[in-house]
Amino acid sequence: MSRKNLGVFLRPAGRLLPASLMLFVLVSLSCEKQNRFTPAALTCEYLRNPLGIDAPQPRLSWRLDADRPQIRQSAFRILVAGSKEKLEQNIGDKWDSGKIASDQSLHVVYAGAPLNSREKCWWKVRVWDEQDRASGWSDAATWETALNPSDWRAKWTGIEETDDPDISNRNPALYFRKSFHLSDAGEKARAYISGLGYYELTINGKKVGDHVLSPNHTNYDRRQSDKQNEARV
Repeated sequence: MSRKNLGVFLRPAGRLLPASLMLFVLVSLSCEKQNRFTPAALTCEYLRNPLGIDAPQPRLSWRLDADRPQIRQSAFRILVAGSKEKLEQNIGDKWDSGKIASDQSLHVVYAGAPLNSREKCWWKVRVWDEQDRASGWSDAATWETALNPSDWRAKWTGIEETDDPDISNRNPALYFRKSFHLSDAGEKARAYISGLGYYELTINGKKVGDHVLSPNHTNYDRRQSDKQNEARV
């Protein structure tokens, strides 16, 4: 509760009252403090709207944005949908966690329907505070699953290492080119790349993405990294 003093001047019959007749009214206004809080910064496997998630049960996380530090999450509900339209209608056809009493906001394991290869999932979350007041829904976020190993049709290609004594001629950077034509304009495309070393992808002479020295360094004797890129065509 807070009190505000308001000076109120009466204007009878089109003229101001004399100063001696000014009426000062003390108005008590009730200003209930707003407790605004909402989940934000949604991530899947530490990434925002990632492509190529190969975990069958990815971990979802968020941050609680609040107007006062005392607000504490006491429960949450996650919706995961197969389309943006269903999520906007609050239909979690992939997973509706229901209200779960928990303060967990990191690494909540997806527990919905099995995910398919190259499937895009839309998700959002709402939370309840320590007084069981519900927040609004967060903004929508997405993740897209990777290409299943059984779906790979590519074959390894490359060149044998050389033992040229001139180091400048030894194992130069290779260019791999593939020409193809689309039967229609299409809306989007995915490039799935796995290589023993760094690469840079270009389409029609234009670099795809902003990565440099991708993928990250790894032990190629034990693991071959794969990378997904989104390209507008």
